[in-house]
Amino acid sequence: MDKLTINAPCKINLTLKVGDKRPDGFHNIESMFLALPLYDTLEFKFAPRADGAFSCAVTMKAEGLPPVQADALSAIPNEENIIYRAAALFHKETGVGFDLEAPVTKRIPAGGGLGGASTNAAAVLFALSKFTGQETAGLAALSGSDTPFLLAALENGGGGGIFGGAFCAFVSGRGERFIPIQCPVNPPFWVVLAHPGFSSGTPRAYALLDEFREKGEPGVEVSARLRTAPNSFLPVFLALGTEEERGGYAAILADLWRQKPDVYGLSGSGSVCFAVFTEESAAQKACAEIKAAWVVCV
Repeated sequence: MDKLTINAPCKINLTLKVGDKRPDGFHNIESMFLALPLYDTLEFKFAPRADGAFSCAVTMKAEGLPPVQADALSAIPNEENIIYRAAALFHKETGVGFDLEAPVTKRIPAGGGLGGASTNAAAVLFALSKFTGQETAGLAALSGSDTPFLLAALENGGGGGIFGGAFCAFVSGRGERFIPIQCPVNPPFWVVLAHPGFSSGTPRAYALLDEFREKGEPGVEVSARLRTAPNSFLPVFLALGTEEERGGYAAILADLWRQKPDVYGLSGSGSVCFAVFTEESAAQKACAEIKAAWVVCV
């Protein structure tokens, strides 16, 4: 039996511009993705099968996640897990038979805009490519919109990689197309990720965006806009979100702003907010001061 341990990175959207809804139900985006070394750890055990059959057993445990998310992990049926689905896709497309065991330690919060599910799918494809010699890049977009970028991040060193140790890319289409670029913040830099205590479902976020546009909402001012990373969803949540979302995002962004980061904002369609610092001491101070109120991931 072959074994491989993979640390699958998360990503943040330094910027995010969302276009109109496409005929296939997705939206075109233009975004700047940055891979970060907040990892889910996947410990794969692989055994080939001569009969061409397939099995995949996923076990998940949480580390440093809110209790409600830890409880939710154990409730996911095996065949509905993104890891199982990515392995099943590989089996279907290649015809290679195998048994796969996939114990996972989850550190990336779900529904946070950090690509936690997509990076798990990327890790499966990366591992199966190593085990079998099969090319998997063409399967990445079928596994998730963020998966192609996160698979490339793994191939380029995880949370590090090219361009001075930061793997960054301009992303377009529904997220499946990317071009590696120089990170706009010169390394070394430090990132604080803060979780507001609730998750944001991507389908609902896009539905709110469409409603926001149909209503012609004027948008909502955000403090210190010059240091706030552009994100199409932020004014949507501040205008049409639940009371918890409106208050949570306004408060968490205000807390981050007071720490004087170089740039800060909302990642993806939420709910995790981020702040980028070019001084480690400033990042450590920010993390210490806000973690009493928020679930700080990094």
